[in-house]
Amino acid sequence: MYRVIEWILRIKGYPRNVAVSVLATSLVVVNQALLSMPLPLVLELQGIKEHTGVVMAVFAVAAVIGSFLAGTQSILFGARSTGLLGLVLMGVGSIGYAFDSLTVLIIARVIQGYAFGLSLAAIGMLQWVGVSKPEQGRATAAVSAANAFSWFAGPISFWLISELTNVVADNRLVYSVWVAVGLMTMLLAIRILLSLESRPKQSKVHARTVREWVAKNIHGPSYATSLLNVGMVVFYWQYMSYMPMYSSYGKDIIFLTVALSVIAALVTGRFADSRHLILLSRVTMVLSVFFVIHGEFWSLVVAAILMSFGYRANWNGTVQKMQSQLPEHLKANATSAWQTSLNIGNAIGFWIGGSVGSATNYTSQMWWFALPFVVCSALVALPWKNCSIRRRPR
Repeated sequence: MYRVIEWILRIKGYPRNVAVSVLATSLVVVNQALLSMPLPLVLELQGIKEHTGVVMAVFAVAAVIGSFLAGTQSILFGARSTGLLGLVLMGVGSIGYAFDSLTVLIIARVIQGYAFGLSLAAIGMLQWVGVSKPEQGRATAAVSAANAFSWFAGPISFWLISELTNVVADNRLVYSVWVAVGLMTMLLAIRILLSLESRPKQSKVHARTVREWVAKNIHGPSYATSLLNVGMVVFYWQYMSYMPMYSSYGKDIIFLTVALSVIAALVTGRFADSRHLILLSRVTMVLSVFFVIHGEFWSLVVAAILMSFGYRANWNGTVQKMQSQLPEHLKANATSAWQTSLNIGNAIGFWIGGSVGSATNYTSQMWWFALPFVVCSALVALPWKNCSIRRRPR
């Protein structure tokens, strides 16, 4: 199957490294969606729902560390080798889901989270190798659309587990199959990434002090631009992870959101250079909160439409803004900065959704916690041009 997808991408004119990046990152996201999205349900079935916030959040906290270090590790060891390390660790972490122990599950989530941040950022860097500036928007749209499509694994996995646990007498059998499928995605991703030739490592960056190391390894404007995106991610992942638990329409609405996100990623990728796209995307996300709060089926459908456009338009606009204005030697750290901002937002969203959402209703959670985050991100988009990435000399 992946050979067919790679062939289609090559026919469309994408270089092989872009095709490999699309396929491998998609499988990383499939693994995360497959195992993480049904996890609140699994914890509830196991009678440990009160630990949901911690179990969900530790993954994203570890992912922040992994994505933060991905830029430096890719410079030292190469993006391919760093990505392979991340995939192997994700496979190891996936095995931990098969155990009943809460401690083992938390350790597995930490390992898998670090590996998720590391592998997604490192493999994502491959999409920029040998891609001309006019084609960078198309490459961004392809990766974003593949990422969105991969989230289909989440609602499908949630639905299967909720149905099978009502039919199969032994829930452990259901959980074992669930974990085995997740592990298989990592084995396939490793196979795909190994098919790409290793590229030469960049020269090691020497630094005598911590301040000098930070100056040489961390591109400040990339992090400033990326971190302005955190509020959007906080809201999005509260919604994606916990909506199925709080609404009878939840599974259907999440499935619709994922489907529309694929279309939104492809469409907004064509306008990624627009200076108005980021502001429009964030205002759209603010509007979607009010439709979620309303809670009726029709309002949740409208929210799914607005949210899918807003999140993917912001993704494409922000990534393209960073990558198109930077020289080649800074693209690795820019990619690392973007993934770090996503994982910071994930961590906050997972924790709030699991800890606060279990003690109150979903409407209160959206009103008091999601709305301030997304409004803040919309407001900082107004002076966006003053936060532009600036070139830094070698």
